[in-house]
Amino acid sequence: SVAAAKARETVQEGSEKLFKKLSRFLSLPGVLSNRVITVVTVIVCLDNFAASLVFDGLNLSGDNYSADPFLYIVLGGLMEVPGYTINGPIIDRWGRRVPTALSFIICGILLLTLTFIPSGLSWLVVTLALAGKVCISGAFQIIYVYSSELFPTEVRLQGLGAASVFGQLGSVIL
Repeated sequence: SVAAAKARETVQEGSEKLFKKLSRFLSLPGVLSNRVITVVTVIVCLDNFAASLVFDGLNLSGDNYSADPFLYIVLGGLMEVPGYTINGPIIDRWGRRVPTALSFIICGILLLTLTFIPSGLSWLVVTLALAGKVCISGAFQIIYVYSSELFPTEVRLQGLGAASVFGQLGSVIL
C-alpha cells in the first residue's frame, strides 16, 4: 500500500506539472494580457502594416512613375538616406508621435497628388513619388524606435514580432 500511495503521489505531481505547463502554453500571449498593451499592439501592428504597404508599393512601382525604372530604384534608395538620418534630430526635438503622424499625412498627400498630375509631367511625378518615399522611410524608422519604447520589457519581443509579422503581411498583400 505504501508503494501504491507513492505511485499515486508521483502521478499526481507529474499531472500537476503537466497541467501548469499546458496552461502556460494555452494562455493568452503577453501582448494581449491587458487592455492597454492590447491597444498599443494593435496600433503598432497597423502602423507597420501601412508603412510596409506604402514603402514596398513605392519600391515596386518604379515603372509606373518613371520612364527608366532602374534610375527610379537608384534614386529611391538614395532617398532613404535622408529619410533615415533626418529623424534623429527631429524625434529629439518633437518626440515620436507628431513626426510619425506628420510623415504619414505628408506622404499620403504627396501620393494622392500623384493621381491628379498629368502623365506628361514625368519629372513632377518622380519628384512627388520620391518625396513620398522620404516621408514613409522616416515614418518607418520612427515607428520601429517608438514601438520598441512603447512595449514593457516583458512583452517587447512579442510586440515587435507581432508588428514585424503585420509589416510583412503588408508587403505580401502588395
